[in-house]
Amino acid sequence: MNNRRKSKLVLRIVLLGLTVVVLTAVLVFGIAGRRWLRLGGYYSGSQYYQAGGSAVAASGLSTLEIHWESGEVRLVPTDGENVVFREPEGLPEDQQLRYRLEDGRLIIRYGPSGLSLSATAEKTLTVEIPRQLALSQLELDLVSAHVQAQDLTVPQCEVDTVSGDVNFTGCRFTEVEVDTVSGDFCLTGQVDSLEMDSTSGDLALTLAAVPRQIDGDSVSGNFTLTLPPSAAFSVETDSLSGGFSCQFPTEIQDGRYICGQGGGVFQFDSVSGSVYLISSGNAPENQ
Repeated sequence: MNNRRKSKLVLRIVLLGLTVVVLTAVLVFGIAGRRWLRLGGYYSGSQYYQAGGSAVAASGLSTLEIHWESGEVRLVPTDGENVVFREPEGLPEDQQLRYRLEDGRLIIRYGPSGLSLSATAEKTLTVEIPRQLALSQLELDLVSAHVQAQDLTVPQCEVDTVSGDVNFTGCRFTEVEVDTVSGDFCLTGQVDSLEMDSTSGDLALTLAAVPRQIDGDSVSGNFTLTLPPSAAFSVETDSLSGGFSCQFPTEIQDGRYICGQGGGVFQFDSVSGSVYLISSGNAPENQ
């Protein structure tokens, strides 16, 4: 493992410890005062945002950017012509989401800019996305919020999460970048290139085709790839104590595991995280 990767892993261990301390303090504060401290922070241009759920025309929209702190985000395909987003009804304005539409980018945020006290610990955001909408980019910035999405086709996807899990079902991406502390990332579908940096969050991919490239770094997070039985790939792993398991026939060449001719190029580095390569022909039905 090179020095740059070692430095990144050490930094992630430190950040994980700090995150645990901060979240514990917030929890204690919330329980004691029956109010919850929002740590969403400040964002620029807050005066241009509008409050509450709404609907915007899909025409001309290229990027969907969501910042959500806690609760859940649901991305649902629809046959409509508008992107419709909503949260629980009846919230006072100072606890409602904020949104902004600028130059083909729809930005949705959990609440107003700045720190605040709220009686609502978490809330659910539902976004209805027209199937006809050809998004070019999806950006998710999460704290502890979980994401459920299905049947999306987007060239570029960026996910930044602290502890929230992200689950994509039946989705197709060209490039995916994931940065997580302890949140898991799961994808069933297709992806051409994926890069993941994790402290303890796991990666689980069940893919219909072999990706061109996967690059994963973790401290203790595991990497699980389920690929077609005919998959061809090369994989290199570098770990202090993590294991490696592969259901495909491989041979070792220059420190890399080679399966078939050509195919994807995979690189995994970890401290104690393990790598599992599973053939979909051998995977259990609920895999």
